[in-house]
Amino acid sequence: MSEETNPAERNASIDCLRIFSALFVIVNHTIEELFLSYTTPADKTWWVSLIWFWMSKTAVPVFVMISGYLLLNRRDSFKKSVERIARTVLVIVLFSGVYYLNNCYRDPSQVISVWGFLRSIWGNSITNAYWYLYMYLGLMVMLPILQILSQAMDANAYKYLFLCYAVLVGGIPLLANFVPELTMHSNFNIPIFNVAVVLFMAGGYFRRYGFMKKWVCLTGYILTLALNVVMSYTMQVRDGDGAFMTLDNYQWLPLILEGFFIFQLLMQVPIEGRLGKVISWAGAQTFGIYLLSDLLIVYTRFIFDHLYEAGVHLFISRLLWEVSIFIIGLAITAILRLIPPMKRLI
Repeated sequence: MSEETNPAERNASIDCLRIFSALFVIVNHTIEELFLSYTTPADKTWWVSLIWFWMSKTAVPVFVMISGYLLLNRRDSFKKSVERIARTVLVIVLFSGVYYLNNCYRDPSQVISVWGFLRSIWGNSITNAYWYLYMYLGLMVMLPILQILSQAMDANAYKYLFLCYAVLVGGIPLLANFVPELTMHSNFNIPIFNVAVVLFMAGGYFRRYGFMKKWVCLTGYILTLALNVVMSYTMQVRDGDGAFMTLDNYQWLPLILEGFFIFQLLMQVPIEGRLGKVISWAGAQTFGIYLLSDLLIVYTRFIFDHLYEAGVHLFISRLLWEVSIFIIGLAITAILRLIPPMKRLI
């Protein structure tokens, strides 16, 4: 969410991360059809689309770390925290309403009901991508405590937090997919090591203590990306079509490490001058792109179909569709942000 960055003081590296992450949200919701329905491991396109899928999975970790980077290591008033909570709730209600009306339009048998709408968004997200808004809302509720906690923690406390997550949340439960005997007792509950909290705190850690060397980040990113692809293929061979989608869980360690490394790497890439201004302008539109993405996926599917039917390569057709969704969302968001109240929301 862009309100935490003063337009005059925007960080182009953060905005670059936002742009990649917004595009990857779209990729995450469109690419899996290629390796689940259109191709098999015998096809090169299966491998390319699977790699693209796992690259896209860093979107959520990076978005959460950006929030932690901007919001931790400072103390805001409780009034400011309440305003953030109210803004997030308003975004959920307003944009869920757009999806709700669209659903009613597409299904005339569905009767429009304010009470039915409110009940539906209380218990579920209106569309696939909006689960993130509820997670973000939870973080905003916790933010006053997390700000105090982060300032009280030294580097060793942060490392202990990360280690406990890596072993007890992101590591052993992941290995249990391959060795069921490692499954831990269901009552062993350690909520402070929730992956969203760990990612949020990681953003604060990087802000305070800096980043690893770029070559370490690049090497780590490539290795963890490769590990996700190899695990997917292993489960595909062992369990059959699509079984590896159980790995599609953003709490697992290799995926989080992908996000850790790419966040640090891109934050160290200098972006200045006119390019920086363009990237910062586009970065300011990314929250709106995310909010509109699932709707645009539905209404722009014809782009992929026409390209593929015209003989364009399967993966290239899908990539051009994904980029088109991003550009359309960018244009719509830029127009919406010309409206002063909307600019404060998105």
